[in-house]
Amino acid sequence: MTEEISYNRRMPINPTAGGPAPVFPEDLGSLPENARVTQAFGWAPANWGFGLLLFGSLVFTQPAKPSRAEYIGAAAVMVFGLVLLIYEFRRRKRPKVLGRFSQYNQIGLYKRSKLDRVVEVESVNLVLYHPGRTWGPIMALSLTTIVFAVFLIPSSMGIPRTEKVYFALASLLFLSFTVSLIKTRLRCEVCMVPYEKRRGSEWIMVRRKDIPLLLSRRTQS
Repeated sequence: MTEEISYNRRMPINPTAGGPAPVFPEDLGSLPENARVTQAFGWAPANWGFGLLLFGSLVFTQPAKPSRAEYIGAAAVMVFGLVLLIYEFRRRKRPKVLGRFSQYNQIGLYKRSKLDRVVEVESVNLVLYHPGRTWGPIMALSLTTIVFAVFLIPSSMGIPRTEKVYFALASLLFLSFTVSLIKTRLRCEVCMVPYEKRRGSEWIMVRRKDIPLLLSRRTQS
């Protein structure tokens, strides 16, 4: 009898052997490099931020003079885009780190270089996405990249130079979206790490090649 796969839900990890929890150092600097799994990132916030800046700037390049409301709206959109870019920079500056000693079945979560909590390996789950939620967006973003790039082909369409610049930037933007999605869905996994004192889990993305170190079965010697 085969087990039915439920997509878009958490995927449990096989139970591991028990054993006393190791003593994780309070400071990340004291954790050995070979026991660390650093959080991975895509570029979604940066892409959205750049996209909003690009969209807002359209108001200032149109032939007709924008109204006061259009100026205010464009400024608000561009400020929000700048906030997303700042957020992207800040989250990469201090990524979360998952610590795992090879002979134990506990994981230590570090935030801002300090130990936040320790959880059992069997309490951590992986997010399992339906293939349509991976390949559907990848194909759609790839086609959008090509559509904008088509307008850059020399022809007799007489497209103004300013519009060609925007088409080129839009094509690069959707190309970046595509590459980011390929990285996060095909080369990374999302771990659901339970909170210590409340219900629910914290979603942390890690590189797929780090999963054996983080979640493989261990037997205490």
